[in-house]
Amino acid sequence: MLNFMPQPILVGLLIAVGAIGFVLWRSRQKDTNYIRLEEGDLLIAQAKIEAQAKLDRFVRLMSENPDDNFSVKVAFPNSEDSTEHIWVESLKPGSLEEEWSGVLCNKPVALKGKKIGSPVVFPQSDIEDWMVMKEDGSYEGGFSIPAVMRNQA
Repeated sequence: MLNFMPQPILVGLLIAVGAIGFVLWRSRQKDTNYIRLEEGDLLIAQAKIEAQAKLDRFVRLMSENPDDNFSVKVAFPNSEDSTEHIWVESLKPGSLEEEWSGVLCNKPVALKGKKIGSPVVFPQSDIEDWMVMKEDGSYEGGFSIPAVMRNQA
């Protein structure tokens, strides 16, 4: 019987090969932070209409409940001549005339020079959704969630 290598080395080699295989496999999986939605998606359009119509409630909740977590989804034009939809938090609300500001809380895919935590400014008209995560774990808003969940299936 030939013994090619000691058993501990063989086990270590098999573990290393398995780990490398897993890393390569995982790198080919789709980015779960990024979901492609079709331009003109009806549910997304309806979500934006509802979010914009109820934006005054969102601003009121921000002032009434400062301990809750507030975020808005914003449409940003990107370098690929399309639009990237990213959640923004640490908000300073504006108005129809004044820009809003905050920081990105999703990893941008095609926004040059931006990353999670990058400061951004945007007009109120680019807000597509809003969400309030309350201290008790419930939320309000999130009008685009049904469309996103449908597209993940």
